[in-house]
Amino acid sequence: MRSMHGAVLVVCCLLSILTLSGCQTFGLMTGIYPGAGKEIPGTPGKVTRVVPAPGDVLNVDQFMILVDVTESTSENGIFTREKYLLQAFVDAMPDAPYEMGASSFAGVSRSDWMWVPLESGSLATLTDAAANLQYLGHTTPLHDGVLVAGNEFAGKEGRAALLVISDGRTFPHERVLNACAEIANAHRGPVCIYTLNVGFRHPGKALLMRMAQVTGCGHAWQASEVRTAEGIEAMVREIFFVPGQAVRVEQSTMVLLSEVLFDFDKSVLKPEGMLAVDSVIAQIQSRTIDQIVIEGHTCDLGSEHYNLGLSQRRADAVRAYMAEHGIARDRMTTEAYGESRPAVPNTSESNRQLNRRVEFRFSFRN
Repeated sequence: MRSMHGAVLVVCCLLSILTLSGCQTFGLMTGIYPGAGKEIPGTPGKVTRVVPAPGDVLNVDQFMILVDVTESTSENGIFTREKYLLQAFVDAMPDAPYEMGASSFAGVSRSDWMWVPLESGSLATLTDAAANLQYLGHTTPLHDGVLVAGNEFAGKEGRAALLVISDGRTFPHERVLNACAEIANAHRGPVCIYTLNVGFRHPGKALLMRMAQVTGCGHAWQASEVRTAEGIEAMVREIFFVPGQAVRVEQSTMVLLSEVLFDFDKSVLKPEGMLAVDSVIAQIQSRTIDQIVIEGHTCDLGSEHYNLGLSQRRADAVRAYMAEHGIARDRMTTEAYGESRPAVPNTSESNRQLNRRVEFRFSFRN
């Protein structure tokens, strides 16, 4: 009994030393975010509410956050880190006239999920929800979470954005990607999907990257990119605003993965591929775009000659579909690159999936 008391005393002393020394990092943090205007542990900056710069245009009409609270987030302090980042993000969200909501997800009853329905002016509600986010454990029904959160967009007009905070550890990936395409199709305007990877596993990172590419707009962040107040604020600005000086830019690029568009080794658009291209068409029709270049790319499986032909057939198929759905054919050209321009090294199947893609380059009027 005496030795046990001694051990407890040693632990308490160590904790006291750590606390007094100020050695507070993401690895040691308690998960209680100190609030807007306060320092983020381990960083020199302060999180404040983002306000539009002169000329900035609000680019979001509906915004939902989806947070992973499943079993895998209990590893390596993932849940603590993601709750901390969620609170910082909500504290930086702009106070503007858009609808907002949030949901967590886990393999338990949906009645136990955090849930804030999409509505206007609910920043205070989101702040409370983020502060009270609970770990639920069990399996990772990411596809179900996407559908539940995305159903809030159904039938609405304008521009919608979904932010997914997760480690991406779920299978099968195609089910999640199909859910992303489904919610985009149910909305009556562009839907951009943004992801924040709080995990450490490569397959999860690859899935979150692919999710951000399904609808042709969005961005995939790693937790290491938003550890500072400046990183959080830059993330918020990218999601919510278009800089006034950049409404009409020289060029912009979108990417759709071939797995979303086509069956393996085929060049006929799948139904979910059509939905993804529909999202691109919606964005084209809402902006002053003069010319569109559609690029076909493949991985390194197969001969160079065959891959070049396959990439051309796929680019042509996308161009034909877009022409049938209202985009003038003379505004579009196709280019085939085969395996010659990989986005990432062809060193694994997940990398090859990222290389099998169709890229869109848009030229804007000055």
